[in-house]
Amino acid sequence: MSREALIGECTAIVRRRIEDPDLDIRSVARIALAIQGITDTKARAMLWSPITPQTDIAFADILEAEFGIPATMENDCNMMAVALRWRDPQRYRDDFIAILLSHGIG
Repeated sequence: MSREALIGECTAIVRRRIEDPDLDIRSVARIALAIQGITDTKARAMLWSPITPQTDIAFADILEAEFGIPATMENDCNMMAVALRWRDPQRYRDDFIAILLSHGIG
C-alpha cells in the first residue's frame, strides 16, 4: 500500500466513525491513533511499523487538520496499558506490565 493510500485509508476509517449518525460529534474530545511499531508522540508520527514499509508519517497532524479535532499518535501496546489503567485504576496502578503479542512483541 502506498503512503497516500495508507493515509487515505486511516482518514477514511475515522471519517466513517465521525459520520456515524449514532455518534454525537460534540462528545469526541480527541482522536487517538495507535499503531504497532515505533511512534514519536512529540512529533505525533509513526516512525516505523512492521505492518507497512511506509515510515515517518505524522498521522496526528494529518487527522487533526482533516477533522479539526485534537489528535495523538501512540504505540499500540502503550495505549493498551493506558486504557487498562483508565478503566480500572485500582487494579492497574504503577505495578503492572502490559504485553501485546501480535506481529512481534511490544
